[in-house]
Amino acid sequence: MSENERTCGFDPNNVDDQWWERSPDSLESDDDLNIPCDRPEWEDTGRCVLHAQRQKTVEDLNNTIEIGEKLDFAYIPGITLSELDIDFSGMIARFAEFSKVDFTGTSINGADLRYSNLQYSELGGMSMDRVNFSGANMQEATLERTECRNVDFSESTLKQALLSQIRLRSGVILDGADFTEVELTGAVAAESVLEDYESKLERGQNWHAASKEYRKWAAVADNSSLPDSYSRFYRKYKHSRRKSYDFFSIKRLFAGASRGFILYGESPYRTLLWMGAIITIATPAYSLTEGIRSGGETINLTCSNLPQYLYFSIAAFFSLPYANYSPVGFGAKLIAISESIFGALLIALIVFVLGRRATL
Repeated sequence: MSENERTCGFDPNNVDDQWWERSPDSLESDDDLNIPCDRPEWEDTGRCVLHAQRQKTVEDLNNTIEIGEKLDFAYIPGITLSELDIDFSGMIARFAEFSKVDFTGTSINGADLRYSNLQYSELGGMSMDRVNFSGANMQEATLERTECRNVDFSESTLKQALLSQIRLRSGVILDGADFTEVELTGAVAAESVLEDYESKLERGQNWHAASKEYRKWAAVADNSSLPDSYSRFYRKYKHSRRKSYDFFSIKRLFAGASRGFILYGESPYRTLLWMGAIITIATPAYSLTEGIRSGGETINLTCSNLPQYLYFSIAAFFSLPYANYSPVGFGAKLIAISESIFGALLIALIVFVLGRRATL
């Protein structure tokens, strides 16, 4: 460099029109950022070719970036990286402007892209390993059919991004990522990824938004053939949806009944518990009326006669023939009819739950 040649001198603290949303202080240590920049000035812009806020061509960038060089705060939107004669594996480009950049056909394995802007970028069909997108803005980016392994999306913004058929393999981190209106059709995730994300998913107070989030990830678990993960996300989806209804609404009443009797279609055991409870309560309840009769003789409830009362209660619940038994008086008949009605409903519910579980 000649004595008269000016250098870039880029300093993020002295830029009026910033393209990054996070402060450099977001890094645990900012002393390794490549600032101030000592590259030569480019075309009288007062900045080097990387930091000048001007659209660049492939020709402008080729032969100016060295292998292993840090690209912190680089401004290179709208570029097709595969056209550059550069290996981007292990690239360090934090707080960079990569909006509308086409990454397809380029290896960025091991890259550090923390807090960069990748809005509208194209990363579809790629296979990524050990890439750090923590805190990056990936709004409306395309990651369709992308294979991700050991990729960190924590605190990143993926709002309205296209993640159809994405594969989130082991080591993917989703903590705090914004998946608002994300397209996840056909997406598949490892069970460890779903479990980790589920444990850190903040529900907040917006039950409607939470229900959409849980439903979205329930579908991912279903696509991934993970029935246990699907069941957990599905129950949380139904619970959030129930909470989003008005407190005294009919929808909330029915949702509450679904939760109480069948756990939103996920628990046959809860239905069996209700069956047992109704039979158990009804058995001694007959003694509070005129009781039951066998062979023309009224039977009083005693320890020795308890099996007869229990038999009659079970028969009434499952609408079976009473044999020689019959209810005596209006009260006993009302209990028997009520048991039959509840029995028919709960049997229908348990058949529904078992059928639903069999299809998962």
